[in-house]
Amino acid sequence: MITFSTNMHEVFAEISNKLNMIDAQKISNAMALAVLGEMHDRIHERGEASDGSQIGTYSDGYMKVRTGNFADKNYTKGKNKGNPRTMYNRANDTKVVASLTREMEENMTVIPLGNGKTGIGWIVNGEQNYDKSHYVEATYGKGIYKPTERERELAIQTANDEVAKILGS
Repeated sequence: MITFSTNMHEVFAEISNKLNMIDAQKISNAMALAVLGEMHDRIHERGEASDGSQIGTYSDGYMKVRTGNFADKNYTKGKNKGNPRTMYNRANDTKVVASLTREMEENMTVIPLGNGKTGIGWIVNGEQNYDKSHYVEATYGKGIYKPTERERELAIQTANDEVAKILGS
C-alpha cells in the first residue's frame, strides 16, 4: 500500500486567511478610480457616449457662448444688459464634451458608498451635477455616464489585480 501526504489543509487555511483579509470597499474604490480617468477622458475630452458614438454637436448659438465669439462683448438684452458677457474661452470644436465651465468635469469623483460599493459621481454640487448629467443624456438621447464595455472590463481587471496582490500571485 502506498500512502500520500500533503499539506493541502495548510495551503487551504492560508488561502482562506488571505481571502478573509480582502477589503471589498478598498477593491471597489480601486475599480472606480481606474474607470474614473477613462470615463472623464471619454466624455469630457473625446465627446463619446457610452455606446462609442459622438455625444452630439453644439449649435451655432451655443458655440458663440462657448467661445465668446460675440460681436458685442456686453449683454445686449435681459437683466444683465450692458454688463460684460462671461467669457468661457473654450475651443471652436463643435463636438459635445458636456463641459462649459469645467466645474462638472473637475468635480467628478469616486464616492465610497459603503458595504463594498463605490460610485462615480459628484460630491461638490452633487445634486446639480447629477441633474446636468441627466439633462445631457436626455438632450442627446443616449447614455453618456454609463460605463462602456471597455470601462467595465477595466474595472474587472482592476479587481482581479487587487485580489492577486492580496493572494500573493
